[in-house]
Amino acid sequence: MSMERTPLMVLGGFEPGYLGLENFYFGSAVSMQDVLSTTPILLQRLEPSLAAMISARDRIGIHPRTHSPPLIRGYFDKHKPV
Repeated sequence: MSMERTPLMVLGGFEPGYLGLENFYFGSAVSMQDVLSTTPILLQRLEPSLAAMISARDRIGIHPRTHSPPLIRGYFDKHKPV
């Protein structure tokens, strides 16, 4: 990736099975621009169907935290800065 002609590299690591749910992968990422802080990431695997991909595409964007399911809010609440 690049941002305004500046190379940007983000490294991430994930583990399967957040809270025993096989379709969630959890981990963290670090930007090479700021290697002192990590960012929590939670990925959800989609069903391999066009309908699932279109549905996910329609939900992309920035949304209030209150619109997220409790499972997702809980993950990020554990990792919010103090």
